[in-house]
Amino acid sequence: MPNFRDAIRAKDFVITVEPPLNTQLTHDSLRQTFGALAGRVDAVQIGDNEEAEGHIAPLAIASIASSQGVDPIIHISARDRNRIALHAEILGAAALGIASRVLKRGSKLPRSRKGRVKSVFDSRTVQMLELAARLSETAPVVSPPGLLLGTMITVIDPEPGWAAERVTEKLNAGAIFLQARACLDFELLKRYAASLVALRLTHRATFVASMPLLTSAQHLQWLNASLPETAIAKAIPERLLGAADPREEGIAACVETITAMRDLPGVSGVNLLYRGDVADVVEVLHRAT
Repeated sequence: MPNFRDAIRAKDFVITVEPPLNTQLTHDSLRQTFGALAGRVDAVQIGDNEEAEGHIAPLAIASIASSQGVDPIIHISARDRNRIALHAEILGAAALGIASRVLKRGSKLPRSRKGRVKSVFDSRTVQMLELAARLSETAPVVSPPGLLLGTMITVIDPEPGWAAERVTEKLNAGAIFLQARACLDFELLKRYAASLVALRLTHRATFVASMPLLTSAQHLQWLNASLPETAIAKAIPERLLGAADPREEGIAACVETITAMRDLPGVSGVNLLYRGDVADVVEVLHRAT
């Protein structure tokens, strides 16, 4: 089965897709989704209860993805796990032959969940990376060449003299690829990537940008509610809301951005987030590759 580790080594630009995960998922629906993406993407990213809904466990979802011929990248968040659980999750994925994972502190609980469940946040991202790097070298269950560790970073508008200390700290802790949180401002992404290149950080790690596929006003509302830190260029909502066919306009905008990203120094791939039908993603991939 093609895998993400080989892809980032062999390709100039990798493509991953992060499907929506919720309490309505079934084994059959996941098989259909991953079957549609097989052969079209370098990996699928499995979120970790991003919206605090308690969906099927990421390891189970990743196992289904593997069965459909798609390499999974699992996300492991410190929000819902203490250090023992994080340790077990990292090794559990290794036991299933899953090499790639994104380790992150995790989002705050949505307002609707506050007071009903408790956040854990027992570990910082750097501590998680250090633990995983140590396990990669010492745990018998980890197969050579070891774990492929990734983490999240936020696209900002770097000020003069920005030294990217937090990014460097994550790389020193063991991160091999950096994944930007969702950004729909290409000029901002361009400036941020240029700063990473200038600091030679893209020589140390693969940088993947995340981009939401928006095909309706409802998807834009979801983005604003669930990912409020997302940078959105003014033209994006204007273009989507003013279109006679929002689906077609959203797909076209996504294809244009992916095409432009391919020529952006420092950016080695895109992670496509979506909320609608996987058929929309397949259409984007067909046009953009």
